Amino acid sequence: MPNPMPTDKAKEKLSISLPESSVLFVEQYRKTYKVGSRSEVIDIALRALREQELELAYSQATAQEGEFSDLESTSGDGLDDDQAW
Repeated sequence: MPNPMPTDKAKEKLSISLPESSVLFVEQYRKTYKVGSRSEVIDIALRALREQELELAYSQATAQEGEFSDLESTSGDGLDDDQAW
C-alpha cells in the first residue's frame, strides 16, 4: 500500500492524455488501494519517481565523493599538522 504523504494545499489543474493501458492501470490501482481519485494515483506515482531520482542523485554524489577519498591522506602534504587543519 502506498505511503501517504502530506499533499500540497495549492492544487493546479492539469489535463493529460494517457494510453488506454495506463488509464486502466491507474483505475485498477485506485480501486485496489482505495485511493480517492485518479489524480491522487498520478500524484503517488510522481512522488515515487521523484524519490527514485533523488536516490539516483545521492548515489551518484556518493560515488563521486568516493573518487576523491584516496586524496585525503595527501591533503596536508607539505604542511605541518597545525597548518593543515
